[in-house]
Amino acid sequence: MALRGTGTNTWDKFAPCNPEIHKFGDTCALLYIANDNFRQPPHPRNQRIGMAVAKSLDGPWHKVGRDGLILEIVTNTNHWTYGSQIVNPTLLPGGREIPSLLQIALSGSAGNGLRRGDCGPTRRPYRIMGEPLTTKGVTIEDGFVFAWQGKVCLISTDNHGSVTGIRGGGALWVSDDGLKFNPAWTQVAYDRIPAYYRDTIRSAWRKIYGADPKLERPKLLLEAGQPAWLYAPSGWNVTGGERTASIFCGSI
Repeated sequence: MALRGTGTNTWDKFAPCNPEIHKFGDTCALLYIANDNFRQPPHPRNQRIGMAVAKSLDGPWHKVGRDGLILEIVTNTNHWTYGSQIVNPTLLPGGREIPSLLQIALSGSAGNGLRRGDCGPTRRPYRIMGEPLTTKGVTIEDGFVFAWQGKVCLISTDNHGSVTGIRGGGALWVSDDGLKFNPAWTQVAYDRIPAYYRDTIRSAWRKIYGADPKLERPKLLLEAGQPAWLYAPSGWNVTGGERTASIFCGSI
């Protein structure tokens, strides 16, 4: 087992989840979120981001720093993310060192939507920048960042369709430097589940959760530097099973 909740009085007492792993040189870096109290409230606004490293996927995994915590909750009431929750981190891979660029999804309160936060090195070693990376006022989540054709690209869910016009679809954001993603370059990354399962019997699908038959937490597998496979879980099971399912699509 790579990680488990500590069960003690720590920031990651409960539910280490939503991992992402990259390899840098001979080091594997695992990102995760966790919390110290699963009751609502304070959850989910008490979620934080941690990192563990290992020389092999088989482990052993060691939390970085004192306790693995790399991104803390914002306490500055004037910051644009104050009152938000931190979810689903992703790293921009490349080179032999763990990079300073970390894309973080932050959900806003009071209908404020979701934003992206870019994190630069500090003693933690990451901090949330002063402005969101993407368009303000849109509801996005579950980012995955990657380098492609000389650009920094980010795919995210488009929960309300305000980015792509597809409610529950996916958006592809493109940037020259990874610090600002040009809205004019934004396009559809992927569609909702029905677009990929046209030959199945829709009445046999089972809704486990969620109003829309959509993909969540998208991740890409690149082959020879090109996006080749899309992996994503869903709250809808197209086989009629009683549990949520993961889906992958090729030739994107």
